[in-house]
Amino acid sequence: MDKASSTPIRIVLDTSALRNDPRLKGGGFEALARLAEAGHVQIYIPDIVAREFRSAPLNLAEAFAEARKALKELWRLVPEDVQTRVVAFESDLGDEFAKIQETTASRFDNWIKRAGAQIVPVADQHGSKVLDRYFYGKLPFRSAKARQDLPDAFVLEAMVDLAKDGPLLAVIHDKKLSEAVAQIERVTVFRDAKSVIESDSFVALKGEVLSQYELENVRHAVKAFVQQESRFNAQVVDDIINDVAGRVISNRQPGWSSTEEYEDVYVDSVDVVSWSVDAEEMEYLGEGVVSLRLNACLEVELDPSINYPFPDNLHVSSSEECMHVSGSLSLILDQDGLRRLPVEGIGVNLLDKATIELDYIDDIAIERRKEY
Repeated sequence: MDKASSTPIRIVLDTSALRNDPRLKGGGFEALARLAEAGHVQIYIPDIVAREFRSAPLNLAEAFAEARKALKELWRLVPEDVQTRVVAFESDLGDEFAKIQETTASRFDNWIKRAGAQIVPVADQHGSKVLDRYFYGKLPFRSAKARQDLPDAFVLEAMVDLAKDGPLLAVIHDKKLSEAVAQIERVTVFRDAKSVIESDSFVALKGEVLSQYELENVRHAVKAFVQQESRFNAQVVDDIINDVAGRVISNRQPGWSSTEEYEDVYVDSVDVVSWSVDAEEMEYLGEGVVSLRLNACLEVELDPSINYPFPDNLHVSSSEECMHVSGSLSLILDQDGLRRLPVEGIGVNLLDKATIELDYIDDIAIERRKEY
């Protein structure tokens, strides 16, 4: 895609959508940034969203507070020679927490600058409208006086104002806010950045600005990627491990009755047995970003100690069973290379400048082993 649209597609982002890809490097956000750079879309971010995203997510802030509380209790109980190490660890933890916030804010500000996103300020009249929703429990509030929903209410008012100027595509992962925004005239809600680009709203744009050889070269690049997956194996394996390790999942042990409830278990360690992508399920988002369906077979250690104190770990690693996961992987190609005449070997050449990003893992199941 190269020619700018006369009327850019208007898109507004919510905090919940941004936090689905906090590094803002997945295929959906990379495609949005490239489309914005080319003048095909105009991105809006309510000021409340910008402030929320730059600060630590609530669950991270709460976990950090709980960790500090536990360390202070530990300091009280251990011998004096151990106390100094506890204090040092708490200090290091605080430093790392601050670094996370600084890195998140810097990455976000750079993405805003690159995409030319507009920050939508809180208007004077928003306060009274939010209070009306707050006291009467109107959406996006879960109930009357639910203070945790106040930021979403300000985001809603910003989107109401934006919709007055024309059709608007809203990217929102939060259920209550999605329900509220969906009621606004001329607003269409999407769950993530990838979904909005795959929607009918972009069909005409893609047909209008797709360059002559672009799609053919994309197919060559995807074919080469499937044939040469080993070139990217180390990164894909690391990304899968980093995404799955540390998750809490629902699990039922082999041999348990179907009437027994699933239990929550912690994924303690992960080893990737095999992975693959399906070229037939390729989705071209435009601007050099290709979305591919990912499948993988993992060997894992599951720790159920979140339910029972100090049990033996559960090892899912046998000739018959493994943890199967699936998700989305983005292949990000050089845009200039895609416009060239599709000569022999162009797919391999495009891979030389390509990068990959694991967008998400959205399906996890422990079942009979199958290789990918």
